[in-house]
Amino acid sequence: MVDKIHKLVFSGDIYVNLHGYTPEQAEYNQYAPILMTSVDTNEPLAKMERNSLIKIASEKDWRIFSGHGMMIEI
Repeated sequence: MVDKIHKLVFSGDIYVNLHGYTPEQAEYNQYAPILMTSVDTNEPLAKMERNSLIKIASEKDWRIFSGHGMMIEI
């Protein structure tokens, strides 16, 4: 969900903040390749959505609440 008026993004698993993981999240995340093959059920659509969020992330004054990790303030 992207709120352009308030400059908020709630990205779910499309965009994650790997650098904002708690130590416990980082430890658990090492099992992801074993537990699942991919979170993208539609890879072309997921790629398009990620590219859109990367474009937003190049602007200023946004807050991104990702599916994993801490909030990102740009």
